Amino acid sequence: MAQAAHQIKKHLRRRIANKTETVTPGSELEVIEIFCDSKRYPGPIRTVGSDSASTRCNRTVEGTVLRTSKLNQILSIDSRSVTVQAGVRMRDLASELATRDLELACGCDAPDRTVGGAIASGSTISAIPGDAGHLSSIASSLTLITPEGRRIVVGENFQDLIRAVRLSYGLLGCITTVTLRTRPIRTCSIEHQRFDFAQFQGHIQSPGMNDAGIKFYLLPFRDKVFIELRRYTDDGKKGRELPWKIRDWACNAALPTVVRSVSRIMPIRRIRYPVIDGVSEATQILVSNTFVETGSNSMEQTGRFRKLIVTPTTHNCTWIFPAKRFGFVVSAYRKFCLDYYESSGFRCDLPAIGFRINQDNQSLLSPTFDSTAFAICIRTNKHSGWPDFVLELAEFSAQFDGIPLLNQTPGATAESVSAAYGTRLDHFCSVRRHLDPANRMLNQFFAQTIGS
Repeated sequence: MAQAAHQIKKHLRRRIANKTETVTPGSELEVIEIFCDSKRYPGPIRTVGSDSASTRCNRTVEGTVLRTSKLNQILSIDSRSVTVQAGVRMRDLASELATRDLELACGCDAPDRTVGGAIASGSTISAIPGDAGHLSSIASSLTLITPEGRRIVVGENFQDLIRAVRLSYGLLGCITTVTLRTRPIRTCSIEHQRFDFAQFQGHIQSPGMNDAGIKFYLLPFRDKVFIELRRYTDDGKKGRELPWKIRDWACNAALPTVVRSVSRIMPIRRIRYPVIDGVSEATQILVSNTFVETGSNSMEQTGRFRKLIVTPTTHNCTWIFPAKRFGFVVSAYRKFCLDYYESSGFRCDLPAIGFRINQDNQSLLSPTFDSTAFAICIRTNKHSGWPDFVLELAEFSAQFDGIPLLNQTPGATAESVSAAYGTRLDHFCSVRRHLDPANRMLNQFFAQTIGS
């Protein structure tokens, strides 16, 4: 025990802010010691990976923040699986797998996330039919340190427990290692289409789109929708990495930077927003006409130009809607944006990004447990007016049975969470109370959102 205490003092970094202790363990032993020492590391304990959440799910005014950044080792790889520590970045894992002509058997649209964070909290992907709807579903085994300091290995032979641990938002303990299913890299073709909102409403459920993974960009003030349709191909052609890097840079680095610059030099909104919308539309046309025609999970997860432009995180809010009504939702969303701008003067300055997500019942808190769904991720650089906007957006989403993600949907209420997850949330909360009877992991956000 004395040796363990010495190792913790040597390897853990701590800082105090607002009565919160931040620790960065470098081993499972150190994680266990943190959970076992409630005096030194008081609750609530929140586990943080890339810190990409847009809600307060990982915030605590007092307590302990446990960062997994030092748990970043790839432990083993074979033809069917890879085992990693929870702090490994998705991009680094994808790059290592690619050297062996392997990829994860599921996509991930946020390659800067950690594996643990992507498994334990909500994410969105453009899944091709037949693939898992959520990255968490390809986790065949997890090592969990419970709030009482016990180490348990949860495999698929414990179906009830693993379905609770997947998408558990750090409420059942700290995931330290994960085994994920892999496969040989599969190439997909990418077809680009453009519609106005009315056309998109008519086409979104058409037979021609049923066999494809769908990702789209919404420009409500231009009445434009840009779509990517992805289908697996056996023609043997491999995608090129450079086009993916350029596409990602254009959409996620250059565009937000240009938009911020335009906002600074053009204070009059009647002039500013037409210019911004023109730049956004031109970016989508350039990308769809010039660059990406083939790709893969591996290509998407390793393709970002990180060194060209470093951009601050934009504000974002994601709602998920059942597929059967989504045509009506997307048309209503455009009207909502136009009406809200007219009444308040606030509007988002970046295109919203959407995905079709496959039905996936492999976790209790899967937002697509019952059916295929569509996600809309609304993004903006603007902060002034954003908090009020997300509250109005939550009321809009409730009209269409919107499903919130606990880490990516600011403005969601306890009522909307309960309505979306129903008895599955009750089951999850019973598991949580069993594994965490002292509420060591329950911060104020979750106490208010899911109850105690």
